[in-house]
Amino acid sequence: MKYKKIIQEILGTELEKQGFEYMPNTSWSYERVKDGVWQSISVVRERYCKGYIRMVFMTNAYGQKAKGLDDFVPEEQLPEYWHYENEEELRKIIEQFRDWTLMYGMEQLEKMSVPTTEARPKPETNRYLYEHHQELYEEYKEKFCGKCDSWKDAIRVVQDKIAEIWDQPFNEVEDILIGLSALYAYALNEGEEGKWVWKDKANACLIEELLGTFASVYPLQDIITAWRRKNTNDLLRRHEIVLIYYENMLKLKEKRKKTK
Repeated sequence: MKYKKIIQEILGTELEKQGFEYMPNTSWSYERVKDGVWQSISVVRERYCKGYIRMVFMTNAYGQKAKGLDDFVPEEQLPEYWHYENEEELRKIIEQFRDWTLMYGMEQLEKMSVPTTEARPKPETNRYLYEHHQELYEEYKEKFCGKCDSWKDAIRVVQDKIAEIWDQPFNEVEDILIGLSALYAYALNEGEEGKWVWKDKANACLIEELLGTFASVYPLQDIITAWRRKNTNDLLRRHEIVLIYYENMLKLKEKRKKTK
């Protein structure tokens, strides 16, 4: 069955009129950027059961979660997944998906394109961190880590500083959180600059290959999330996980040496 052709013919042509483009991946996805916000509409197959599909609507607006048709279409008892046995049934389902997308889905995407809070990692603050992370790290390390004996101590300093300010208004502590994000990222990488990457789709900076492993982190998101939740445990846990990856990498390298 030519799934892509059917979906493109029925749903894709309508979405392309709205400025969406087809993006090949594990599902059938259409994406666009509107007013600086990434929006996505996908037809997704159920991983383990053949012949079941659903629609997923997503944006990269902070705090917004993916939604299915059953989350917002005002019909009673919509299923999460829709089942088809043949091409005719698939076509009928995609036609219904198209109608609901045009009737309700586009409006829902607009609602999902608004951040849920102003206390969030903004594109401009992420960009500032991306461009100034080294100088911020050096400033905050000198300011707060004079008595640190390990990188674990540096993470604890970040935790303590967040705890000191988490009852203050976000606009008063945002700059401090950016600086702590740089200190946190370098501490995870044991003082090395590492591989900083700008992700257009997320409008955020990412540090990849921590300690030479496949571990990565969005530092500003981690720090602001810890401040908002008033819980910094995940920061130290992240450090512990990176160290586990690093130790496993060293063991694997040693094992490979012995087998040569």
